[in-house]
Amino acid sequence: MKLARVRRHKMYVDTYLNILRFEIINASIQASRSGGVDSSCADRINSKAKLIRKYERRKKILDY
Repeated sequence: MKLARVRRHKMYVDTYLNILRFEIINASIQASRSGGVDSSCADRINSKAKLIRKYERRKKILDY
């Protein structure tokens, strides 16, 4: 039972990381269309990057 729960959590972390990566790409494309990176867009990109680092650390711990 525990292995299935860990496997599901790993899949959740993987999908959440992919979603965050695509959101960063979309934010940067949106910023390039508007002519530059404003402070709100930069804040969104920074917060998503911090979340990516957090979940990559969590994924590394789960693989251990």
